[in-house]
Amino acid sequence: MRGLKRSLVFFLGAFMLAGTASLSGEVGSLIQFQPNTTARSSEVNQNFNRIRDAVNDNNNRINALESSKQNRVTGDCPTGQAIRVINPDGTVVCTSPPSSRVVSSLSKGRQTILEGTAGILNWVDILISDAGDTELNISVDRDAQLIIIFTAVCSVYGPDLTTTQSRNFYVRVLVNGATVTPEYVFCSSDFTPNTEDGWVTSTVHTIVSVTAGNHTVKVQGAMSLQGSDGNDKGSIDFPRLTVLIW
Repeated sequence: MRGLKRSLVFFLGAFMLAGTASLSGEVGSLIQFQPNTTARSSEVNQNFNRIRDAVNDNNNRINALESSKQNRVTGDCPTGQAIRVINPDGTVVCTSPPSSRVVSSLSKGRQTILEGTAGILNWVDILISDAGDTELNISVDRDAQLIIIFTAVCSVYGPDLTTTQSRNFYVRVLVNGATVTPEYVFCSSDFTPNTEDGWVTSTVHTIVSVTAGNHTVKVQGAMSLQGSDGNDKGSIDFPRLTVLIW
């Protein structure tokens, strides 16, 4: 009788521990004790060891989560600044947003004439100021992006055509001498002999990353002909070159 009571005590203790541990994780299978049978100490110890291991494992997992969890954000930034980093403890690191400014060059009636040769693109620097400048010089105090916008009026014409031919007026943007946009068709026309196309306004824009320092921006144009006539011309006028530093 005394052995049976002892067995029931072990069984109830193991059952209660197993129920508690199941709230926090997997315990695994336990040895089931039957009424009126003797509980062996090795089997009871085995049950306790499994429960202990599961509880310890859950404790380790909880500690790991508590050490790496993201606390509620409690930090704030003053007016004019933005949050750059949120720390695990809820504090923040603030920073001032990058300033932007616009650099622009406007030409008033200056005209760049381009001559076309069949099958060849002869690139010419386009005038972007009254003083005859073909470059816009800018200085940035940090690594930044340049948003380059080029707007102009252009026309192509062929005074001595004898057959209808197609012409394209191409432009491209260069930063520090390197082309940053592909050849872009600015004006396009199919001419009949001895006629001139109307003027067309077009815009090219591109974005390029630069480092802190001094940089030059320029625009080039070229005529493309599909016929054999070599005296066809194009012109570009009233260009506006705007650079947004961001």
